[in-house]
Amino acid sequence: MASAGFSSSTTTPSTSLDHLNIPVTAVTCASTSAMNKMQTIADLLLLRSDEGTFTIQPLFSTATDCEKCKDIVIKNSKGLAATVRQIGHHLRHKQHASLCRSLEVLSDQIVTITEASAHMAYANIIDPIMHSPIDRYLLTKCDLDIMAACERLQFEYGSITNEEMLKISSGVSENVALIKRTCLETKESKGLTPEDKTQISLMVDTISAAFVSFANCLKDFTLTPHSSECRRKCLIVSKPLLSSVSALIQLTDSTTYSNMPLQITKKLSEPMTALLGSAMAIVSSSVRYVECVQSVTENMNDSNTWKSLVNCSKSVAESANLLAATWKDTTPFASKRNSFISLAV
Repeated sequence: MASAGFSSSTTTPSTSLDHLNIPVTAVTCASTSAMNKMQTIADLLLLRSDEGTFTIQPLFSTATDCEKCKDIVIKNSKGLAATVRQIGHHLRHKQHASLCRSLEVLSDQIVTITEASAHMAYANIIDPIMHSPIDRYLLTKCDLDIMAACERLQFEYGSITNEEMLKISSGVSENVALIKRTCLETKESKGLTPEDKTQISLMVDTISAAFVSFANCLKDFTLTPHSSECRRKCLIVSKPLLSSVSALIQLTDSTTYSNMPLQITKKLSEPMTALLGSAMAIVSSSVRYVECVQSVTENMNDSNTWKSLVNCSKSVAESANLLAATWKDTTPFASKRNSFISLAV
């Protein structure tokens, strides 16, 4: 994951776990994780701007040109349409494993759309921004990814394939590495006192030690995937890892690491607000859609829940079209008519 993300490619959920007896409770977990991630990212990138502070740093070192931002949004919106169709298929055939994967893909696509939209909204005010010495957005995103990986161990799947375990291990490893790299860059900041730098170093050491213990337990679990004892150990040692990452994020929320206030003129704020509002709409509609997916899995024979699902999918489509229309009005390439495809199932 480079910088804050911007994964412009979309992924197709694997169906390799469909032979496992995945319980409905696993879908509930996946739904909650997807909603939590989308809402948290929206809060960090779209809502906190109202407080006069800016929480993104890496977005300005990637996709710096407006055309690239638009391409990212369009590509992931098309992928979102495919994901919505896949979710409907998985629901009808009760493919809970693939459904969990699709929900994860959907949340990643929404996060990427949100990142690109936020970048475009702030693109015209880069110069006045004073970056904070630490990137709280990236740390929070890493925390969400690590939490989601650990939650996959909560349910008795019967067995977990080595491929799945490798994905969990590598995902946590990559995010821990990003946290350590971000903190190392923070230590080079001239605005921090020696005491602040020492505190960061100690917290990084705690995260590293917790990760080594977690990785060793995952290795044992890979050798004995049916062992409930190994699963229990993994869940136990994941707690210090999650706690240490959470503590670091709480530390960066202090005034020592806060951003400088933005100076935004009315001329800049109007198109920026329109774009952020449209991006917020697609996040909100997607969260409601995921809630409906969860309701359907719990009430498969209730026709009203299926109707709500269809209505929510249409809402996702409408919000995507709204975002597209906003881009045409606020970007310097408004004459290029790239229409978003319908997302309704």
